[in-house]
Amino acid sequence: RHTELEGEFHAANGVAALRATRLTDEQVGVAEAAFKRLEQDADLLTAVDHWLRTGKPATIKESPRLDEALKAYADWLETTTDLRPVTKNHLRNRVTHFVNNVGNLRVTDVLPDHIEHYLAHRDVSANTKDANCRAISSFFTWCMKGKRHWCINNPCYAVEIEGRTSDDDREPVVLPV
Repeated sequence: RHTELEGEFHAANGVAALRATRLTDEQVGVAEAAFKRLEQDADLLTAVDHWLRTGKPATIKESPRLDEALKAYADWLETTTDLRPVTKNHLRNRVTHFVNNVGNLRVTDVLPDHIEHYLAHRDVSANTKDANCRAISSFFTWCMKGKRHWCINNPCYAVEIEGRTSDDDREPVVLPV
C-alpha cells in the first residue's frame, strides 16, 4: 500500500510512475544510460548478446604463481626488441625483488594491499617507490595481455604513492659550466 500511495503522490506531481523492480538503483541507472545510447529499445538485447559472444573478457583458467610468471616475464624480456637493455634490467630487477618479498601467490591473488604493504616496507624515497610500482605495474599489464590473461585487473592501478614529487615541484637548479 505504501508503494501505491507513493506512486499516486509522484504521479500527481508530474513524476513518472513508480514500478516494482529487482534491480538496484545503480543497475537502473546503467540500464537507463544504455537505453539512451540506442535507437530502439530492442537493440539492447542484441548488443548484450553480441558482447557476450565477442567482447566479454576471457575467463581465467588457472593463473600461475608469481615465480612461474616471473620466469616467463624474464624470458620475454630477454627476447623482446621493444625495450632498451637498461629498461629490461630495471624491470627485471624491480619485479624480481617484489616477487621475492611478497610470497608466491597466484597472479590473480595479488591485491593492491600486497603492493602497498611491499612498498611501505621499502626503506627508499617516495620517487623510488613510485618507480618500483610502475615496474610492477608493467609486469601485471604483461600478465593481462596476449594469450596469457592470467589476471583481469592490474593491482597497481589502485595504489597511490604518498610524498612523491614530480620534476615540476622541485626548485630549479643552476648548474656550473
